[in-house]
Amino acid sequence: MRDQIAIESNLFEHREVKPHFINRCCFGEDLATWLKERLVPLTSDGFEISEPIQEDYGWGLWVTKKKTTFWIALSYCGEGPTDDPGQWVVSVNYDPVLAAMEIRGILGTRENRA
Repeated sequence: MRDQIAIESNLFEHREVKPHFINRCCFGEDLATWLKERLVPLTSDGFEISEPIQEDYGWGLWVTKKKTTFWIALSYCGEGPTDDPGQWVVSVNYDPVLAAMEIRGILGTRENRA
């Protein structure tokens, strides 16, 4: 299953390449932090939300409830710093094979996969 939306915003950094970026297109760290803050209320219903994880396309978060795990990907649209507005694709992915591997510990902790 995969659902996605496209967003445009000037609220999140999309011009300054940070020293810790994997490449020039890893914008979205502040977007991932903002999204996590908005998802925190779900923890009272048993959800676990990872810290933002940098990927070569942007950032992401693992969201888990019991044995169900979703990956929320925040994919920056562009080849590097751009003019306004910044553009991202936000997708929610569920892969039962990946979830089963995580449950069995094959991949280790979410933090080790980054």
